[in-house]
Amino acid sequence: MTAGVREQRASQTAAAPIAIALDGAGQIYVSDSVRSRIFVFNSEGKFLRTIGSLSKTESIFKRCTGIAIDQKRERLYVVDTVAMKVIVLGLDGKVIQRIGERGLDPGKFNFPTQIAVAPDSTFWVVDSLNFRVQHFDSEGKVINGFGRLGDGLGEFDKAKGISLDSHGNLYIVDSYRDRVQVYTPEGRFLFFFGHTGPAEGQFYLPTGIAVDNQDRIYVADSYNHKIKTVDPKTRAVKTFLGDGKKGLEDGPKPRFHEPNGLAGWGDKLFIADTNNHAIRVCDLKTGAVTSLKIE
Repeated sequence: MTAGVREQRASQTAAAPIAIALDGAGQIYVSDSVRSRIFVFNSEGKFLRTIGSLSKTESIFKRCTGIAIDQKRERLYVVDTVAMKVIVLGLDGKVIQRIGERGLDPGKFNFPTQIAVAPDSTFWVVDSLNFRVQHFDSEGKVINGFGRLGDGLGEFDKAKGISLDSHGNLYIVDSYRDRVQVYTPEGRFLFFFGHTGPAEGQFYLPTGIAVDNQDRIYVADSYNHKIKTVDPKTRAVKTFLGDGKKGLEDGPKPRFHEPNGLAGWGDKLFIADTNNHAIRVCDLKTGAVTSLKIE
């Protein structure tokens, strides 16, 4: 392999994939918190383009983490954790709007991490070190928010992942409390699931969460190196993928190394396997996992 080919492949490969979003047209968007840009691939893993790159070493982002796509408006929302902003772009990569600054007031952030867009084009931002979740309208004006530091219900300690079900209910990963809390769209607490540990019904620093278009719930149990599912009726948490040992194994008995962001659609679950520097794809019909060959 020539130096030029190695350089090209390095520029097309995520160093630390954190979050995944799908645009509904078969394209996969992956945020890389180390290279501070968004990589875009087709469904077969062919590299299409990057978003945010100013040069090989510079980006419009300081540290991009959470991403979400408003398919109706064809907009990409990127959480820039270090810049304390949400950056709104077109799917062509052109910046439309920058929202927020550091602070405690509504509409301001303190190291935000993840984001979810609702069908009405409003969006929710996990404002991690303000220990709250904030709701914004489609133009980026804050509507309301809830949460504070603590271990009680309605309280958070470094929340991370967020997803919405078909009823608009919010599923928020309360990472340092090893649980997921569920709220109505108005912010009323419904229930929680998860406790600390490696076993069934437990999490160890969970991160990403996805509620797919069939309301199936998946949680990246990051430090247990597993993907877990949740029964919305019984609230039972069970291991779906992984055996608890870190590694990079495909097939019916896969292994992961601190999985993070998730995105589900149809019969596929996409997994940002952060410390394996890989995008994994689970066939939900068979449970088999493959690693996306990024070319």
